Amino acid sequence: PKSFLHQRSDSSSGLVPCSPSFLPCFPLVCMNGACGLNVKICPETGALSYTELFHDPVPRDVTVKVLDLAAKMGLVVNYYNCLDGIYAQPINDSHRHSTRRYTELTGTPIKPVDDNYEDLLSKGLPSKLLVFCEEDIIDELTEKLSSELNDEAHVIRGTPPFFVEVLNKEVCKGHGLQRMCERLQISLGETIAFGDGDNDIEFVQCAGRGIAMKNARDTLKKVADDVTKWTNGEDGVVRTLEEMERQGLLHIF
Repeated sequence: PKSFLHQRSDSSSGLVPCSPSFLPCFPLVCMNGACGLNVKICPETGALSYTELFHDPVPRDVTVKVLDLAAKMGLVVNYYNCLDGIYAQPINDSHRHSTRRYTELTGTPIKPVDDNYEDLLSKGLPSKLLVFCEEDIIDELTEKLSSELNDEAHVIRGTPPFFVEVLNKEVCKGHGLQRMCERLQISLGETIAFGDGDNDIEFVQCAGRGIAMKNARDTLKKVADDVTKWTNGEDGVVRTLEEMERQGLLHIF
């Protein structure tokens, strides 16, 4: 897919791809809205450095409950450290298949641990947790986690349906967008959000213009202002932004 980094060309009225060197720093909301970063790019090397703007991790007691429940159900968990990556403890072929599938889906490597996440817990709380499962028990696991955690956490059915996400109860992508706009002194009404899964619902609802991808779940399409003509794999975000720019609906600073 095309890069999402764009700038206005001096010789064209449209949007053209650019390299990161044109964008020395940019704000990034990640971990489903749990963490906000200011990302700086070295123009000489392309190396990235990060400054944390906000972080709302999963509380320790919730983290322990999720890890214990997953262990009892024979499931593997991704433990997300905002600035240090993703960790997991796969102990059988099913676990390894799930973590490989996730890496193939996201392009994100997963680092192995072998101490039941104890060292990670001693160093800092997770930005989020992700519990892998077989697709035929996704709804059962979502209900189980929601019931066990009650109102202590935000539980989200994953897309594709082979994992369930657990976040701080106050966290969602919409919350992260709000916090980032506050830090940058930008009105929410000036923002555009694209999404395809259940974890994008608040994100799309919160933005000034919320857009669901053509391949999005119906639950998201119902709350979106619009639906793209293209899927993720068809560069739907970039093509929609280019179309909006041609129509005079997009202002590039």
